[in-house]
Amino acid sequence: MPDLRETFFLRSNDKTLGTVTFERDDWPWNFGVFAPTAEFSSFQPLFVAALAERRDGNTQKQLSDSMQKIIDMKLQLVRCETGVLAGEPDLLWIDGERIWWRGHGGRLRNR
Repeated sequence: MPDLRETFFLRSNDKTLGTVTFERDDWPWNFGVFAPTAEFSSFQPLFVAALAERRDGNTQKQLSDSMQKIIDMKLQLVRCETGVLAGEPDLLWIDGERIWWRGHGGRLRNR
């Protein structure tokens, strides 16, 4: 039986940071598996720092410096099969191969 899970490219400007295989949602959050490309290695420390700041008690109402830098990356999820833009996450976290995000309109970029 074929794997029907949807896959996306995670893009920042003209760079493909990896692929995302969607697993499930728990509104407003979406969850999946992240497979990085070589391009991601220069961005990985930023995601690690954002997670550390979040674990230190930073709430989403007060965005950390690292999370603001991630928002400024203008991340996009693009459907692997068609190349069509599926969304621009408002918040996105990566922890190893785990990825989760919410929103699809890039709302926090215009604050």
